[in-house]
Order: sequence, then C-alpha cells, then structure tokens
Amino acid sequence: MGYLNKTTQVLDAILTTKGRELLAKGDGSFNITKFALGDDEIDYTLWNPGHPSGSDYYGAVLENMPVLEAVTNEASVMKFKILADTTHLQGSPDPTQMAYLTGIDDQVKNGISLSFNQTGNDGRGTRTAVTVNPTTENLKQVENYSFTLLNTNIAFMYLNNDETDSGGFNSESRTKFRSSQTITSKKIGDTVNIKCKAISGTISPAKTTLIVRGRTSGATASITVTVTSTGGAAS
Repeated sequence: MGYLNKTTQVLDAILTTKGRELLAKGDGSFNITKFALGDDEIDYTLWNPGHPSGSDYYGAVLENMPVLEAVTNEASVMKFKILADTTHLQGSPDPTQMAYLTGIDDQVKNGISLSFNQTGNDGRGTRTAVTVNPTTENLKQVENYSFTLLNTNIAFMYLNNDETDSGGFNSESRTKFRSSQTITSKKIGDTVNIKCKAISGTISPAKTTLIVRGRTSGATASITVTVTSTGGAAS
C-alpha cells in the first residue's frame, strides 16, 4: 500500500485478487457489470466550518489529505462506499433521493457526553452510558448497522443493555495503543450502548469518535464521544 501523487495521477484502478483469477481463466467469466466508489481514507470530522479564512477553506485539510493506492484485497478496502446500490432506495432511480441516518441527529450535532465519577459504588466509581439507536430514511427496508468506536481505552460498546455482549472490551485494562471496537447489530431492533471507562483526571476530558454505518444503504454518520472524570482521579 502507498500514496498516490495527486499532482500527476487522480485515478488508480486495479483488479482484485478474485478479478485476476477470473481473467486468468480466459473463458469469458471475467465480465465487469458493477463498480463501487469509496473514501476510506477521508476523515470528514476534519471539515471545519469555523476556519478563520472563510468558507473556501472549510475543506482545506480534507482536500490535502493523501489518497491511498488501490489495494487488491477486497476485504481490506471499501468499508465506506460513497454510493451504494440504489435499487433499495425509496427514491430510486432518482439519485438525488439518497438514504441517510436519522434518530441520532442530536448526537451527531452535539456529540455524546459520558462521565466517570470515582466516588460511590464501594470505591469502584460510577460510569454513565447512553444508547445509540439509528434509523434510516429513504430506504425501502429496515437495515442493520455497524458501529465502530475508535478508542476503547476510554469507552466501550455492547448490545441491548448487556455489558457481557461487548467482546471483552468492557475490561478496564488499557493498551499502549488506541484499539478500536466494531459491533454489528445482530437483528433488526437491536440497540447499541456506549459506556465510559475509568479514566484519570489528567487526561480528562478525553475524546474519541463513533462511526455508525447502515449495512444496506452505506449511509454513514460520525459522533464525537467525550469522557469526563469527576470526583477524583482514577488510578
């Protein structure tokens, strides 16, 4: 994997491993009928409507981010598609009527605030949690969602108010590096909870990002998660 030189190259298209296998057969089974576009390397939280130089510079950081070269392993890329198959949309085939996430509008706008208070609970401290329950507009069907939390040193996720359903991320142990956690709703109607961990007052407030994505629509939203430590410092 490498970076493209955007001054000389703006498009890099290669066959995936599966595509090369089909092409090598030479029996006509290699036939491209669909394609997808993705922007995995772009962090849209860097859009800055408060840039002091005005609206022309809101996306200055995004426009100058490096663009990754194409990768042959289809399992490693295209996690965030720009446009998914439109046949499942209510407005199909009108491409202007795209699916979008709702039900979490306030969380997207204002973020999620969690707090750890060292006092109480026999000295173990108390931790707050919130529920994230998105729905999708302009979709012919209900869909499942994936949730990715970028830093599990300060918070973790679990399904349907069951902290044991966190894949082990509810442990208070910390890693040297920030490890991410991804949870996928198992059935329609599942809710995801996010709960803070015990953090030291020296790093409070600590922030991370929660990325929510519709599994069918590809609609995506980013939520800022802030964890604050009160009532003392965690060891």
